[in-house]
Amino acid sequence: MESNKEYIKRFMTRSFEKSVDCFILADKTYVVPKEKMHEYVDRALAIPYGEYIDYIRNNKGMVTDEQLTQSSAFDSCSSEMCKALEWQGNPGLSFVEIGQLFPLKVRVKNEGAFRKYGENQIKTSTQLGLTFEYYGYWYLTCIGYIYNELEEQEQKSLLARTVLRVPLYQTILDEILERDVDLSQYMIALSNTTKGRRSGSILKMINLCLDECKREGISYHSLFYPNYKASTKQLILGIQEGYNGKSGNELEIGFAHNLGSKRTNSTFEINIKPANSMLYDVEADADIQNLFHNMMKLYNGTTIMNIVIECQKEYQQKYFSMKTNDWLQLIRDYVRKITERPNLLEEESFRYVVAG
Repeated sequence: MESNKEYIKRFMTRSFEKSVDCFILADKTYVVPKEKMHEYVDRALAIPYGEYIDYIRNNKGMVTDEQLTQSSAFDSCSSEMCKALEWQGNPGLSFVEIGQLFPLKVRVKNEGAFRKYGENQIKTSTQLGLTFEYYGYWYLTCIGYIYNELEEQEQKSLLARTVLRVPLYQTILDEILERDVDLSQYMIALSNTTKGRRSGSILKMINLCLDECKREGISYHSLFYPNYKASTKQLILGIQEGYNGKSGNELEIGFAHNLGSKRTNSTFEINIKPANSMLYDVEADADIQNLFHNMMKLYNGTTIMNIVIECQKEYQQKYFSMKTNDWLQLIRDYVRKITERPNLLEEESFRYVVAG
């Protein structure tokens, strides 16, 4: 019998699943061996989550922008997607055809809208291990065939493991077990509005992992995430509190536009309300000034926006009336002044060390 370590490697590399998926591609009449797939999943779920974490720590892949999940509704990426593709006979569908499977969820009924919706949902399904792509067409995986036959908790525990095949979530989970994590650090290349849209989807994915950590008493740190406010056109940091390994409820954060509709007490948004606590000069606070200079002399450099994010995380209670734009204006002016670079961009990497 395979050891847990050997089984985890087989599961994480999808070696067995790929062999079954090849039969699905080769023969349209192929009957997926569901009983065998249930046995496969049962063994995967019987192995403690902590052992999967040990595996990814030594086998992380490369993080890319394409791994930043964007979706609209979790059911459309999981249970509904599995039902729809199986009902179609799993022939292999394009983005447009996949979008057309969800007519009630696509507001504008045209090819572009169906394509975009289909692309976002099916790519998320693939990150969940329920679908796969072959020459531009998308198919249900052998796991996708049995997903809706699992109990709800089994589904969640399974997805907590399949998500760990994505390098982005490997890295985030590994990091949050050691320190606070700021999701915006993984979205530097995106616009503020896109960061806000993506954060809800990314939160849902990583929370699959964090819920499983809670079930096994694995502690983790806090998670910061960008939340775009269209009314003010500002990007405000939200925070999801960490877990001490002893107690806590299941995390529930909906996708994208539903971000604020489902939250537990351990999730809250940083509320920066107008009040009397305002910082007008960086040099007036020695702690903040030290933070500035420590970040600016980092070997790999930093950016104005990175310093803004750190200041909001560290000093949002002390200077609670300051909004993101207040921090940005203050920090941008100070950095440009001391570096003597008046045209330094907010996302431009730089390094500065005081002489002497």
